[in-house]
Amino acid sequence: MGDNQKIIAAVQYEPEFYEEENEVLFESSDDGKTWKGINEKVEGLTRYGQPVSFFHSLALLVQPPSDLNELFGYNGVISHSTDGGKNWRVIFDKGGFSSFLKISNYHPEHIWTGGTRPIPYPYFAKSEDGGETWTDLSQNISFNADATATAAAISPRDPDVGLVGFVSNGPAIRKTEDGGQTWTTVLQEYRVYAMGNSKVSLNRVYASGNHPSSKPTVVVSDNYGDSWTTFIHEEGAERLWVNDMAVAGID
Repeated sequence: MGDNQKIIAAVQYEPEFYEEENEVLFESSDDGKTWKGINEKVEGLTRYGQPVSFFHSLALLVQPPSDLNELFGYNGVISHSTDGGKNWRVIFDKGGFSSFLKISNYHPEHIWTGGTRPIPYPYFAKSEDGGETWTDLSQNISFNADATATAAAISPRDPDVGLVGFVSNGPAIRKTEDGGQTWTTVLQEYRVYAMGNSKVSLNRVYASGNHPSSKPTVVVSDNYGDSWTTFIHEEGAERLWVNDMAVAGID
């Protein structure tokens, strides 16, 4: 996470084995050789009237590019830490269950999150002020399918332009050019779990997941989602999907 090779990691507990005193966040300052627990405190998160750990069932962390001590976590609600994970504040708890939280590298005040709601239909919300306030745009992104939003990419050129990938019964990639007010389906029948911007071309974006061919596949767009080229690894293993991707800074 920085020049000192600091790493923050989280441990997932099965609910029946978790106790409030269990440590779930850990940090290493020597590139992972040794670890110590972070005794995190969460302000504003309670269950049955008692404070609870934000991370006990599933911990997902995102770090913005501007501050090495700033972290966002999402697990049904979204929390924010400015001291490397020791103290947290719940900043959004009115949405659905998040599958992703995307912070724009070029416009770090713009944060997107999405997933699904208890009555299955897509969930999507965004912040334009670094997480202080949020707008729920789930009704806008819904497209007559009980799909789950699973990944997103925000355009480096314009934070109102972006793409969201979906799985479940409505596999697709949808694009917005007005900050989530309206959406267009730009790729169908592909369950997308991972998306990433190119580091050498502002118009190029990549996506991957569970392709209908059941082969390892990546799709590439050079006009930020308007059209796509599919690359299938025909010799690759079948019946698998990609959960994450890292885009290298080479052409």
